[in-house]
Parts: sequence; C-alpha cells; structure tokens
Amino acid sequence: MPAQNLPAPYAAYVREQRRMARGAVAEVRRQWRRTGDDFDASWESVGTAILTTTGATQHQVAELAGEFIPDYMDQAFTRPPPAPVGRVNPNSLVGVAGDGRTAEGLMYGAVTRTKSAVGSGLTPQQARAAGLAWITMATTTLLADTIRAGEVVGGATRVVGSRSSGRSNPGHAPGARSSPAAPTHHGKHSSATPAACALTCQ
Repeated sequence: MPAQNLPAPYAAYVREQRRMARGAVAEVRRQWRRTGDDFDASWESVGTAILTTTGATQHQVAELAGEFIPDYMDQAFTRPPPAPVGRVNPNSLVGVAGDGRTAEGLMYGAVTRTKSAVGSGLTPQQARAAGLAWITMATTTLLADTIRAGEVVGGATRVVGSRSSGRSNPGHAPGARSSPAAPTHHGKHSSATPAACALTCQ
C-alpha cells in the first residue's frame, strides 16, 4: 500500500522506516564498492563495516516498530486498551535474517556470488557488480524482515493482552505484514523466525 494512502501517523512511520533502510543500503553498497579482486581479503576489509551498518539499522527499525505499532493499535480499541504483555526486544532481531540464519552468513553470500560469477566466465569487475546486486538485495530483504518481525511482535503485545482480558482483536495496523513465515530471497520459507524470540515479557 503506498504510504500516501495510509493514515497520516502510519504513513510517517513507513516513511521513516524506508528512510533508515535506504540509508543502510546506500552505505552497504558504498562499502562493497571498495572490494578488489581478492574477494576474501576484501571481505576481511569491508565485512565488519557492512555488518555494523546492518546490525545498527536492524536495531533502529525493530525499535521503531516495537514502539510505534502497539501505540498505533491502542487507537483501535473503543475501550481503554489492556496492559501490554511485553515489549519488543530489538537486540534479539539484530544479526539474524528472516529465515533464521545469521546476517553475516547472508551478507557473505555476496562473496560467494562474486566467486561464482568469476567461475562462470565474468571478469572480476563484472563479478563484483553481480556481488553488488546480491548484497543490495540481501540488505533490503534483511531489513524488511526485521521490520516485519518488529511489527508482528509489537502487535502481539496488544493482541495477546486483548485476548487475555476478553477484549476483541483490533486487527492489524494498515499495511502491516503479519505472516511469521516470510519468504526469503531464495524463495524458501521458515517457521523459525526471529519474531519467535523477540518478545520480552513484562
């Protein structure tokens, strides 16, 4: 759903999440462009900076989702909302991809893709471009999955509370994606997502 078609507070939230994600993708791409023809040595040089960027952004987007979604959902209750059953723990979503593997393993796929491209006959420059496309896609997917996990868990803190108090489910916030078994960039699904352990009970 386009942000301009959403209620104003939610549209502002979506824009901020997109802004943070775009900034992270741009920085990851900038770091990747520093790689040379020795792909493993290059990863030793840029990998830490890339993972620092993705980890910090995962924390930011998860924290924002965990704060905004419960507050937004409170507006859906016609009576005073129940006390939340917990809160989103952003740290539990850092360094983990949507399919449960490590963010480091996901990002290193760019090196694997680059090596594979050389093996298929591409020049090192062309192979690095293939790796750039991979790491761009991987970063975008990683952060989208983190945002979704934060939204799902943030919403659950109110939905579970409403069920335990006998109130009706207010539904999901506009545009929120609620499937915990999200497709990865390989097209596979996993039910063991970071969202399963991102709730800190109160």
